[in-house]
Amino acid sequence: METENESNQAKNFALKKLAYRDHSRSELYFKLRDKGYSDELVDSTLNQLEEHGYLDDKRFSLEWGRKCIEKKKIGSLRLEQELLSKGIEPELAHTTVKTLFAKLDERDLARKCLPDSWNPRTIENEKDRARYSRKLSRKGFSEEIIHATLNPISQD
Repeated sequence: METENESNQAKNFALKKLAYRDHSRSELYFKLRDKGYSDELVDSTLNQLEEHGYLDDKRFSLEWGRKCIEKKKIGSLRLEQELLSKGIEPELAHTTVKTLFAKLDERDLARKCLPDSWNPRTIENEKDRARYSRKLSRKGFSEEIIHATLNPISQD
């Protein structure tokens, strides 16, 4: 059984992490476990933080997703994968992506990933088109979005 001192240390450690930036429950779980705290103490600490509103996976996923889209300019497929890698439950990750991309035109976001000089009507080199296609694919854009972005007929 943990002591009150250990409990306070775990809670303070978690609060310091949360003061720096929002974390998912899973991220904090592993950080506390890495510090050597028991599973019981970690679960208890995380439950307290959730009860007081300091820890919220829904808030974290929306805010973190918004920042990723803004800074990294990534597509919906990659965002969902990154949320899952942060320990967000699959259903919440999917809902978050739907919510964030409902307000955005993913084709416009994909165009922002291309150089300013990009003009699909003047690029005849298939090698360049393939390179841009791979870049957008790595950024997590669907084949449909990539096709619509790189082909001039789709842009009208």
